[in-house]
Amino acid sequence: MLALQNKPYRYKGKTLRLFVYAQVVIVSSFSILMAFTINTMVDVRDVLSDLTEEDVPIITQTAVLNNQVNRLATLTTVLSNSLSEPSRNLARKQIDQVVNRLQATIQNSVSENGFIERQISVISQEIDELEYLVQQRIVVEANLNNAIETFYVDKFNLLSTLKSADYSNALNQYLIRIVELSVKIERQDRLHLLRQTEKSLNDIFEQAIQNAKQIGDDQLVNGLTELYAQLNGTDGLINQKIAALRIVGRARGRDNFVRNLIADVARNLEHQTLLVNRSTKDSSTQASLKVKKQTTTAITVGLFLIFITLGIIMFLYRRIVQRLLSLSNQVDLASENKIETIKVEGNDEITNLGQTFAIYLSKVKEQEKALLNLSLSDPLTGIPNRRAFETELTNAMSQARRHRWNLSLMMIDVDFFKPYNDYYGHSDGDACLRLVANQLNQMVLRNTDFCARYGGEEFVCILPNTDSSGAKRKAEDLRRAIEKLAIEHSKSDISQYVTVSIGVASLPFDSDSSWLPKTIVEQADRALYSAKANGRNQCRFFSVN
Repeated sequence: MLALQNKPYRYKGKTLRLFVYAQVVIVSSFSILMAFTINTMVDVRDVLSDLTEEDVPIITQTAVLNNQVNRLATLTTVLSNSLSEPSRNLARKQIDQVVNRLQATIQNSVSENGFIERQISVISQEIDELEYLVQQRIVVEANLNNAIETFYVDKFNLLSTLKSADYSNALNQYLIRIVELSVKIERQDRLHLLRQTEKSLNDIFEQAIQNAKQIGDDQLVNGLTELYAQLNGTDGLINQKIAALRIVGRARGRDNFVRNLIADVARNLEHQTLLVNRSTKDSSTQASLKVKKQTTTAITVGLFLIFITLGIIMFLYRRIVQRLLSLSNQVDLASENKIETIKVEGNDEITNLGQTFAIYLSKVKEQEKALLNLSLSDPLTGIPNRRAFETELTNAMSQARRHRWNLSLMMIDVDFFKPYNDYYGHSDGDACLRLVANQLNQMVLRNTDFCARYGGEEFVCILPNTDSSGAKRKAEDLRRAIEKLAIEHSKSDISQYVTVSIGVASLPFDSDSSWLPKTIVEQADRALYSAKANGRNQCRFFSVN
């Protein structure tokens, strides 16, 4: 590599001055063109001024009104679908803000919008009615939900009390059918379907009570009678559900009516916009004709200046750009160790830059080696990452093919890690992964074995010269070791501690086998999927005999 010479640089600023002179010529040429264009387009300015002072404000205000009307339609739907008092209050507050802005915009409008102002007033009144219906619906639905919760508590208490009793199959079937139909009440969204469910419940309750009387169980008769009253009494679930469906229908109808009113306002605004656009189009056509005449002259002058500019650009390209490209190419070749020195002809800053690149290129190569080592390590667990695993797997398969021995691969997945992470937090989740990685790394004892983090909560272990039986023993040892860490996991469906599922794949290379890395990875992944599908906290194996 070339080193910087220890003598003063005598050509400092030479390239910069050349570039500045060229830019001055270009800027001066286009300044002349700009002055000519401005001077010849004074008439066009007057036409455009009329457009901006008269037509554009109307279009802008109409667009603002249209956006606010569309916003009002959206908020009306939000109000109609509100499920709680806070959401209703928030939706109404936003609607009031939009209505106030609409009224303010109409009052400050440069055009006549008296009809639209009256429509907005009517819409505001209808929204008041809609809000009242929504408020009633929220109260009715809240009461219904409370009644449903009370009913479910009483229902399950009754069933748990009678669970140990020995009843006939017919009575048990009645009880099961009552539970099924009571669940349907909450889900029904049509009045006629609810009536059908009510009729079915009446028939089943009557039969169930008669059956209970026949076996002489007063406790069951009383329980069924109370349950029937909660379902079909004056304040029962069915009547409350009917009231809720009716108020929902009224609110929905009012919402449709309000949105139709808003759609009428939107159509009126679109009509106004169409009229203004036609007027603007006529004025724009006149301005376009004038601009066309002036453009012809400006193009002629512009073409002449473009030729001058192209000549200057070609000169700069040969004097600066080509030399920089040559320098860039030499830097690329030197970074690949294909050339020894960087040399640029000339006596200016570019030459000095080439010499500087030669010095720093050697430093960059040293830093690349350090970065490569960092890129192969997982920052969270400290063990190798997936990139290092892929490289190691390729090398391990080549070695297995060369020595004709078996190669095993384990894919390890932490069971129910997402619920663990969500419940204990990301900090504890990271700590859990570090503990698992550390334990796996300790269990992989041989120097030829390799453990890495595959991604997320998945880890992989490469076991060279290990057949299926040895891999099975190692997999079970790893699984038990993780379980013995006794990391608390209250959200696991299979254990109170953190566990892992392991998929193991073993391939023989005792002949000229042409296994690919993806083959053993896919088989290990399938084995892991089988372990997870069959209950987790276990090992599943795939091997080729």
